[in-house]
Amino acid sequence: MIGTSKVIVVGLDGATWDLVKIWTDDGKLPTFRKLMKESAFCENCSTMPPITFPAIPSFITGTIPEKHGITDFATPKIDGKLGIVPTGKIKGFIDLIDKKICINLPLTYPANKYKEGIIVSGFLTPSKEKIGFIYPQELKTKLNCDGILSKYQIDNSMLYIPGKEKEFLRNLKNIASQRLALSMHLAQKYKWDFLLTYFTILDRVGHNLWHSDFLFDAYQHVDSILKEFVKIKEKTNSYLILFSDHGFGKSKGRFYANSWLKANNFLYMKNDISRRGLQSFFPIINCIPKKITSFIPKDIADKILSRFREDFSLFFEKLDLEKSDEFASISGIYINHEFGSKKYEIIKNQIVRKLRELEFAKNKLSVKIKLKSEKNSLIPDIIFDIEDFSFEPSPSCEKMKPIIKFSDKDLKGWHRRNGIFLISGSEIKSGLQLNPIEIWDIAPTILHLLDIPIPHDYDGKVVKDAFKKNSKLEKKQIKYQKKTEEDKIKNVIKGGLEDMYNRREI
Repeated sequence: MIGTSKVIVVGLDGATWDLVKIWTDDGKLPTFRKLMKESAFCENCSTMPPITFPAIPSFITGTIPEKHGITDFATPKIDGKLGIVPTGKIKGFIDLIDKKICINLPLTYPANKYKEGIIVSGFLTPSKEKIGFIYPQELKTKLNCDGILSKYQIDNSMLYIPGKEKEFLRNLKNIASQRLALSMHLAQKYKWDFLLTYFTILDRVGHNLWHSDFLFDAYQHVDSILKEFVKIKEKTNSYLILFSDHGFGKSKGRFYANSWLKANNFLYMKNDISRRGLQSFFPIINCIPKKITSFIPKDIADKILSRFREDFSLFFEKLDLEKSDEFASISGIYINHEFGSKKYEIIKNQIVRKLRELEFAKNKLSVKIKLKSEKNSLIPDIIFDIEDFSFEPSPSCEKMKPIIKFSDKDLKGWHRRNGIFLISGSEIKSGLQLNPIEIWDIAPTILHLLDIPIPHDYDGKVVKDAFKKNSKLEKKQIKYQKKTEEDKIKNVIKGGLEDMYNRREI
């Protein structure tokens, strides 16, 4: 490898330059400010839609969603059961690295699918007690003896409730600090060429406390965490990469896609809904003064919310998917007819037309639509964007209006496509804002830094604009794996998929 043998990657779920730049200009995020002066950075364009699934699979595989086929963490099947993302079958750039430490990255469960390095799995891991939470398995005993895993949490278990903001944020900060402690411990005790740690605090706070002092507090906590990674970078002469799977922004309201499909006679339920879900309970709980809810003990508050929460798998079992023409997940709308058939085209055109006519309070909403162009049961047939994703999608089917609008005082936030990307190192340009990249460009860039040949089927490109002019890194030839006959066939398909991804938005 040229210049260094190590790469550090810090994933910041939901981080956005929209906030970072404001607070760095004010001197309130000193580590971010230092990094931006010493690094090349830009917007990292997320997937469509900009949610963790499919964004993280695109990050891991270096490919567009139409190729890896993952657009949600669970997809309902015709029998009403949920098909969970087959995490054990996902192959990506991490498989190509031997000396690695990877902590809390979604889709890494089960960790024992990796035969090299250290993996502590993230989102979709059932529990710490399951075999597959950590690899190698014997490492769990050592970390327990060291006291590192005793308070470690895979994800936030505390549900947000108005009046409990301080407790909610305190728990998230503790989780982030535990994750940092584990990362630092492993990085100091074991050999590695690649260190990745993924943090979710900004996403969790962004959804519930957007543009509040609590969100600023979360960014400050992340800033202090980054300081520790900068120390390791400088000590080991590593490259440091920051990225987010998507950006964030103010949520104007919520679109209940299945309620809307039901109202337009595209979707039918097996039985009438007898219980409201968590999403519809929030408008009720938000009407209760915080002076009252703040006195509710945390364990009781969790029980209240759990009682009203609609279990995701139980909800989809209530759908009559054999009778319904369509159904929706958080990622888009699926059509229950043979792709390309006459019935399929009729239903697709009807739903597109009705989406174009969406209104709220007699005001027409701006809707962008992306259509599937080839048969793939995992990809939604219709992906939509309402008002630049400011109306967040929900798969719930509630006894309420299909579209609700939040008040101006509501602190709800939702994903945007403008994530972050930053790269720092001895042969990286300093203080330079690059043109936006795609999230699938990060994997080939990491492999190039580590001098590992890039798979031919990757859609992403190495971010060469970040390299210093005439540096060894810039001059180094980008290596690709040797093509096989199977690869040649895949490349023909790849060209069509890339064209479809870039041009099918209508």
